[in-house]
Amino acid sequence: MVATAGVAIGRIGGSATALTVAEVAILVYALLEAPRLHRGARIMAGAALASGALTAFAAGAGPVLLAALDRVAFFAALLTGLAFLREAGLTSPLLSRVGTSLVSQAPGLRYAVVSVGSHLASIVLNFGVMPLLGSAFQRDGSAAGGGCPRVRRRMNLALLRGFAAMTMWSPLSLSFAVTIASIRSVEWEHLVPLGMMMAALFMVFGWVLDRATGRDEGASPPTVVAGRLSPLRDLLFLVSGVMLTVIVASYGLATSLLDAVIVCSPVLGIAWLVVQSWDGGAMGAVGAAFRRLRARSPVMLPSYRNEIVILGGASFIGTVIAAFVPVGAVQDALVPLSLPPGVLVVLLAWTIIVAGQFGLGPLIVVTVLGAAIPDPAVYGVHPLLLGCAFMGGWGLAVGSAPVAAGILTLSNMAGVRASTIGRQWNGPYTVLGAVLLAGWLVLLDLVLA
Repeated sequence: MVATAGVAIGRIGGSATALTVAEVAILVYALLEAPRLHRGARIMAGAALASGALTAFAAGAGPVLLAALDRVAFFAALLTGLAFLREAGLTSPLLSRVGTSLVSQAPGLRYAVVSVGSHLASIVLNFGVMPLLGSAFQRDGSAAGGGCPRVRRRMNLALLRGFAAMTMWSPLSLSFAVTIASIRSVEWEHLVPLGMMMAALFMVFGWVLDRATGRDEGASPPTVVAGRLSPLRDLLFLVSGVMLTVIVASYGLATSLLDAVIVCSPVLGIAWLVVQSWDGGAMGAVGAAFRRLRARSPVMLPSYRNEIVILGGASFIGTVIAAFVPVGAVQDALVPLSLPPGVLVVLLAWTIIVAGQFGLGPLIVVTVLGAAIPDPAVYGVHPLLLGCAFMGGWGLAVGSAPVAAGILTLSNMAGVRASTIGRQWNGPYTVLGAVLLAGWLVLLDLVLA
């Protein structure tokens, strides 16, 4: 919480002292939680420390290390802020109804409704949507034909793809935050609509692929519940309200959209908790919300230790590497090739996807690529085109890389190896999706040109 407050005050109020406090707070947090980190987080922390140690001996190391720590504190604050929304969502009656509604759909609608529901819920829950809706599949799936392995596989793929499409546009996603931070010349007001169109394209593509390759053989027909799609409508209203609040705060505070997310997420999460206890009256609901936060904070905030260390470490490494990428050398290598802008961004997007298969997360790859191409106009690339390439590649990477957080969570729930889910189950979607992404980027290049 100290880091979140420090980043908010530092970035909005321009206080260097607050940012320093935030950086110190997140380092103390990492040290306190170090004994409880899982293996992957420890490896990432070790790699970050090693990169920091090597950087310390380079010329101009001070500003580079400070910039890297600023990036770590920023992502830690973003994750902590979003944790409040996820905490409220865990006990939300609305999201419980959404989960039950998704699994009660007729076979012909099930994939589409599950993917849309997952997409909407992941906007406020991020990859927390996996255990929340996944538990509904475990609890209610058998009654809706989910006992059939093939049906359960299709539901899990719909859940995964809906979440992955969210990373292609949502201002509350890490992909959006990293992309905006990496491409300073891109305007979020224009990037969000293009990202939404790209996400919609991939949602439809996933449905078409499911219709072409999957059938609910052996599935018993679900019980038809009157008004069973109404929870999705209510969830859409909730997501729209969150987005509108963040946008209004961004303009009202004259700050960036990402800073507004850091400020608004805890407030909105607390408000959501208050609404859940409203039966006890306004004062009683507020008291119940803060009592819950007081009781849950010692568990809630430390529970993000692995995510914060992994994302913070990745951002630290990416920033350090990016600082020493010879921009002039990159330009000297690429400009003579005279690659058409559409071809260049397709290769960059595919690089993000392929790197994910070898354990290199999109956070690091996008950070490094963004630093290597600080001015996309030098290559004739429109900033919006590069932004769509980054987020499109990110979306396909998180839906296929065995080390991606969403796939690891789904793997634990389904009792299936992460590589099986990412490469075998979702492999055709990823490969064909990469081709579709290339077509989208080339078409977008023609339109923007």
